[in-house]
Amino acid sequence: MRKAQRSFLCIVVLVIAIGQVAAQRSKADSLEGLLAKEKVDTNRVKLLNQLSKIYNAASDYKRGLAYAKEALTISELEGRQRDIANSLTNVGVAFRNQGMADTAITLFNRALEIRKEHGSKKEIFSSENNLGNSYVAKGELAKGLEHFLNSLRICEELKDTFSMSVNVQLIGVVYKDMRDYPKATEYNLRALGLAEGVKDSIGIAYALNSLGNTYSAQKDFDQAIVYLQRSLKVGELIGNKMCIKTALNNLGLNYSNKGDFAKAMQYYFSALKENEAIGDSAAIAAGCINIGELSSVMGNNEVGLKYLLKGKDISERIGDRKNLFSACSMLSDLYSRTGNFEKALLYEKRKGQLRDSLLGDERMKQIAEMSAKYETEKKESEIKLLSAEKDLQQARAGQLEMEKTSLRNRIVFGTAVLLLLGGGFFVYIRIRRKNERAQMEKQVLELEQKALRLQMNPHFIFNALSSINNFIGDNQTAEARRYLSKFAKLMRLVLENSRETFVLLQNEVELLRSYMEIEQLRFTGKFDFEIVVDPAIDPEAIRIPPMLIQPHIENAILHGFAPAEKKGMLWLRFNVNGKSIRCEVEDNGVGRKASIQKERPGHKSTAMKVSQERLALLSKDGEASAINVVDLVGPDQNPAGTKIIFDLPVQVA
Repeated sequence: MRKAQRSFLCIVVLVIAIGQVAAQRSKADSLEGLLAKEKVDTNRVKLLNQLSKIYNAASDYKRGLAYAKEALTISELEGRQRDIANSLTNVGVAFRNQGMADTAITLFNRALEIRKEHGSKKEIFSSENNLGNSYVAKGELAKGLEHFLNSLRICEELKDTFSMSVNVQLIGVVYKDMRDYPKATEYNLRALGLAEGVKDSIGIAYALNSLGNTYSAQKDFDQAIVYLQRSLKVGELIGNKMCIKTALNNLGLNYSNKGDFAKAMQYYFSALKENEAIGDSAAIAAGCINIGELSSVMGNNEVGLKYLLKGKDISERIGDRKNLFSACSMLSDLYSRTGNFEKALLYEKRKGQLRDSLLGDERMKQIAEMSAKYETEKKESEIKLLSAEKDLQQARAGQLEMEKTSLRNRIVFGTAVLLLLGGGFFVYIRIRRKNERAQMEKQVLELEQKALRLQMNPHFIFNALSSINNFIGDNQTAEARRYLSKFAKLMRLVLENSRETFVLLQNEVELLRSYMEIEQLRFTGKFDFEIVVDPAIDPEAIRIPPMLIQPHIENAILHGFAPAEKKGMLWLRFNVNGKSIRCEVEDNGVGRKASIQKERPGHKSTAMKVSQERLALLSKDGEASAINVVDLVGPDQNPAGTKIIFDLPVQVA
């Protein structure tokens, strides 16, 4: 039986963090006030890292990441190793909790190396634990276990019983996931003994819960229920709602797996009541979906429909697409079984859209992962990205085919007569839609790969790093720092903007300004630039597609100014044009004809073609603004530069 997409296996570390978040959040405002007044870098780094921890614990990873990155930049400039390690750790936590385990592991390993030389045992313990969690999140359980065992040895050296209890339970969870149930049971019992030794009631409740889950994984549902009942009693005794709702839900799962649907339903309703008291909307939605599915299985389709629709509505309201996917999938099944094929098809289509959306999120995480490691692993990252995109395309095609086959089988079983009359037409429509979707997905994937390769010319990265190296070699420390700071800022902006299909105009302008400032440093005295935004446009209120403009600016600098003997001028303008934003990139360089003559034979620029295709896909009607190229001439009719004009689709922020 499928279950709503929400895990109720809360690890002890998470529970402890939940208890601290409310108190820490109250500190955030006062810390930000202190930060605004603080001028000493050492103190600023400490405040920035404290704020990063608070926002990471509160799941506000965007702010947590921003504070940690600022702390890391200051620490690296000052060369304070322990501060660098702390900042790397906070950046890693933000990346890991957003699903980017590879990037997090790279950062945690850097922090661990620093701490082995400059840090305390407790700091080394923290790094080992973070690496363990990251490898487990990535699915590499053996590596995760290795780091958890390392951190456990440190706890034993420090005689830190509380941390030891948490670590032992984490090891038990990993062994369970590895299906080594004797080891999992051994470590869960050890965690229980340690928690009882320090009278940690929450630790006791969750150790009992982990034991129950271990037996449940072995399909020994009776023994699982014994431990889960004990966990529930401890949670009720201390009044911890998180422990209570976790035990209640897991009891419901186990009774459902036993086939005792009546008792399972009792526990599901009790868990739902606790979640409603806490106000956990995502858990409420998951509970409603589980109740709806179980009611349907028990033959009570009316109640099942009521709770599935409630779970769907809550998931839509809070933007929880995983739970929404589960609800739509179950609603499609229910309507199909009850003969309402129109609604069954409606929810099947909605499920397909959600599946595509969820896969799109995963693709964006992979792209962000590649961008974060771009500076040092560009070629390797490109290979991984292309491989991942290919695997993703194959997985999507396989999933689409399985879903369509499943739907077709259900309709054949329930509506044989209807299919005899209309099957031919239906199959024709489905095949045509399948071909159209496959073609569109292929086109989107190809353009995303091309756009990613165009985002930053590899020669630009190499030349920028070479310039920094030259400054250092010439002992121009101030210039090197200034260049490095601008380069780091540009890479951060590229990373942040590349995650979104649309970004704030203000953010895109900031990225382009940083790019042109670095090119000015590289091509000393070659050009100036001016960015003009129409006063009627609020850059913080509208969003545009990222990285559509940068390749044209790059062309202007490399082909317009680099060959010129005189200093050039580049203008970037944004004006309102109906419901779009008109963008103009104008230079007074040597012009296209002279530039083409200087290029190597066979050279082809793909920026124009890829930009045009991306604009077509992003436009709602499929008819994007043409990219117009105007060859400028002076009074003497000689070439006087080039102007690129195109309209950008806009979203209201």
